Amino acid sequence: MAPDPEMEPAKVVVDDSSSSSSSSSSALTKTTSKATATATSLSSSSTTATTKTRKNKKTAIEYQRAKSTFRYVEDVSPGLRLDMELHSVLHASISEVQSIQVIETCFGKTLVTDGKTQSSAHDECVYHESLVHPAMFWCAYRNNHRRHRHRRDGDWPRSVFIGGGGELATAREVLRHSTVNRVVMVDIDPTVVDVCRAHLPEWGGDAVLDHPRLEYVVGDALSYVRDTDEKFDVIIMDVTDPIEYGPAEALYNVEFYIIVRDRLEIGGVFVTQAGSASFVPMEMTMEGGGGGRGDGDGDGGDDDDGVDVHDDINDSVEDGSCLAPIRNTLARVFDHAIPYTAPVPSFGEDWGYVIAYDDVVVLDDDDDDVGTDTTTSKKTHVADVGRDVIDDMIEERIVSVPGVPDHASIVKGRNRRDGRLKRRKEEVDGRMKAITTSLNNDASSMEERRGGDVLRHYDGIAHGRLFALSKPLRESIMDDDRVMTEANPIFMY
Repeated sequence: MAPDPEMEPAKVVVDDSSSSSSSSSSALTKTTSKATATATSLSSSSTTATTKTRKNKKTAIEYQRAKSTFRYVEDVSPGLRLDMELHSVLHASISEVQSIQVIETCFGKTLVTDGKTQSSAHDECVYHESLVHPAMFWCAYRNNHRRHRHRRDGDWPRSVFIGGGGELATAREVLRHSTVNRVVMVDIDPTVVDVCRAHLPEWGGDAVLDHPRLEYVVGDALSYVRDTDEKFDVIIMDVTDPIEYGPAEALYNVEFYIIVRDRLEIGGVFVTQAGSASFVPMEMTMEGGGGGRGDGDGDGGDDDDGVDVHDDINDSVEDGSCLAPIRNTLARVFDHAIPYTAPVPSFGEDWGYVIAYDDVVVLDDDDDDVGTDTTTSKKTHVADVGRDVIDDMIEERIVSVPGVPDHASIVKGRNRRDGRLKRRKEEVDGRMKAITTSLNNDASSMEERRGGDVLRHYDGIAHGRLFALSKPLRESIMDDDRVMTEANPIFMY
């Protein structure tokens, strides 16, 4: 390959300034003032040329090094991929379930499994807080102010099941709710948990895994939910995407969601991550692909259980988005299934979630007559909860989990903020030492933090944005009527 002419170093110019200086010195006694000026100009030009040569050489070396930089590349969809500089590889292994890497990129430390980014230091708060808190606060809102026929004493939610969640960050967010007294987390791959404990303590680490309110079970979430008799106020599925032959393939269908509904308390709430929520053109045709395009019996129409599957999409085209099918599938099981999204830069796109719940029978506060759930009968749903209500619940209920360290970027930001505060306080009085101590980023200060200071992303304003889907996305979901079943799975790209 011919070198780029614009990046080629300038030719080396020999600096013969010593001989020139000697010649010029002897000539000064014999020449005019014009000759003197000429000699000075030549010397200056020689120095400038040398400086430019060095700069061009340095630029050329940096250019050559840049061409050999290690890169991290991840396919988002056919024809579209993330490509970034790979700073370091902290861990790489293959478990019995999946491949696992912890790398460092421009997004900071990043967990990758089976070639897909699971979360990064830069925006894991966006993903995990968006997954957990809308469901938790909606469960609290719709139950704590209603008198159910089967209402138990105490604040909601109190018991939570997490399917997956090996990073431990989902459990971290759940444990931040002061009303919760029991969390069951079932993850199929203990290697992921061990890797995250070692390399990603900011996600939760031992502080979460050893928490007295958490029960960690190594196993299959489907088997656990199917076999247990326990019921939960909130069930959260934080598992990998529905990819073909992936470990979570069986956790995105009607049959599984029916089991999940039976494991919810009356008034309970279910939420799952639901993959890509962006408009990425799927231009690549996949031979023989199209899982989920028919019901498996060759007629391309209704399944035997009455599920009307999507039959007007060419079987050879693989649609990489599952947000609409997951929403449709949950709508077959629950009274309400509501999609929402959050921007996750390290995923290269907006990310989707679906929250689902049933109407419940209540006793109105001013009337002993039994009726339907006034929250839903009045068309008030999770998306309609006001920002002030969310913010008030955050202040009342959210506490930090002791021992979970902050991400490095948060520590730096807090130190800058504390520095500004220190300077302002010093202008007022000389008692800065006590104030600085209370703001230091140590375990004791983390134990004392409450409310909005604990959460990095989620608040009342962010809650409203999560459910404000763009018009094209809303239309895309409405136009897609596919449903996921055991016999008729649908896979992401």
